[in-house]
Amino acid sequence: METTHSRLKLLSKTLSGFSELGSPSLRELRSWVVEEIGALDLLDSFQKKGNRSVRAIAPERLLIIGAGNLAVSLWQSLLVGFVLGSQIWVKAGSGTENDLDFFLKKFPAQFRRRVTVLQQLPSELLKLADLVMVLGSDQTIETIQKQLHPKQRFIAYGHRTSALWIAEMPKSSKIFDRIAEDISVYGQQGCLSPRWIWLAPSIHGTLFSEKLGLAMNRWRERKEESISLTPTQEALIYELRETHRALGNEVYASVGNLDWTVIDDLHGNSELTDLPRVIFVRSLSERELLKEFAWISGDLSTVGVYGSPSKALESLWIRWGASRICPVGKMQRPPLNWFHDGRPQLSDLVRWVEREW
Repeated sequence: METTHSRLKLLSKTLSGFSELGSPSLRELRSWVVEEIGALDLLDSFQKKGNRSVRAIAPERLLIIGAGNLAVSLWQSLLVGFVLGSQIWVKAGSGTENDLDFFLKKFPAQFRRRVTVLQQLPSELLKLADLVMVLGSDQTIETIQKQLHPKQRFIAYGHRTSALWIAEMPKSSKIFDRIAEDISVYGQQGCLSPRWIWLAPSIHGTLFSEKLGLAMNRWRERKEESISLTPTQEALIYELRETHRALGNEVYASVGNLDWTVIDDLHGNSELTDLPRVIFVRSLSERELLKEFAWISGDLSTVGVYGSPSKALESLWIRWGASRICPVGKMQRPPLNWFHDGRPQLSDLVRWVEREW
């Protein structure tokens, strides 16, 4: 008979090859379940708690609808379903179908049998799931939610954005390499990818941007990884570079290709873009940050920091929606037990039953 422990033991052997998910060990998986659920056995049977017995019930039929921008987010959601032992229906986002197939092929038949890959999403299937999880745009989330019945459980992870805060000029090129890593991994397409670097006013923005450009180039050469761009993206990156040069901003960019772009924003012209490996650098005070970026409120995900931010800054980021503040170099590698969009990943999915004897 399968138990949570036996399931985690088998999972840990497969996950050792997935650095994108942190290659968690059996001990780490067990600690994650215990931290969120309370005990491994609570997913398998009733356990005595004072004058009653309680049990955590995982969704029997979990429907996961993936986003089209990043495969690893879908992998993480599937991992949650595997840990809980749910039967999973999954619809990959456009362009990530091959990544889903690659991921599932790495798992033993015991886990693959739990998964049904959907090519389409029939409306009648939506209503059969015990819990529906959607990763994608606000529009996609709204469209799916409208098709569910009121008592159906629903979890959504919408698109968010992230930023870096640098309190002092880094003295080591290794720090710039870590910042370049945060920006460059996954082509800057995930919610954990920074779109801006906010510098304390004491930092020379042009010098910082120049050093960051060198680090971006080192990262690209070390990884030997060029970006695959659509003609539209190519045109937009060319236009962005020329527009900011015309505005008087310093632009540091890869030569002969569009692999990376660093814009030293001298005049507060930063914008939100989803173009790959395009980063804006802005020197500003805490007051200026509040004034210029108040529009980001509700959409901030993660802030990578170098140095010690003030409590006022941390409070501001939290007000803006940040659910994770971490050192530079770790933005793309959240811990196994991180709060995705501020929510626990396992306990958010279970429901509880109590037996009063």
